[in-house]
Amino acid sequence: MQKQCGRTGISISVPNDEWVTANGRYHWAKKAKMTRALRTRAKFLAKRDRLKVQVPTLLTVRVGYPTSARADMENAHPTVKALIDGLVDAGALPDDSSREIVSTTWERGPKCEKGTHMVELVFTSQDVPF
Repeated sequence: MQKQCGRTGISISVPNDEWVTANGRYHWAKKAKMTRALRTRAKFLAKRDRLKVQVPTLLTVRVGYPTSARADMENAHPTVKALIDGLVDAGALPDDSSREIVSTTWERGPKCEKGTHMVELVFTSQDVPF
């Protein structure tokens, strides 16, 4: 977890067998199992790090891939959604509605080790409520 003036963040390593993409065609039961694992992973890490996001906030999502090949970061949306839901489950974020997360920006993160993806969620608090 990182903290700076008005910024809070968390980095989550996601194994390939839990990586859910918008282009994936998964059986509903497999996708549900992967989503549950992601939510649990994020909830555990947020509680461990005592993460508390001040809202309203801007969210920057940095997605790290195990290769340097081109990537469409927004394909990671199902994974990121499950991770954010885990932060809500942990109480680190009151909700994930547009009142709390005012906007989301996607960026390419640094290359990570094979067999995983790295998702960094950086929250920048806003002084003026929505």
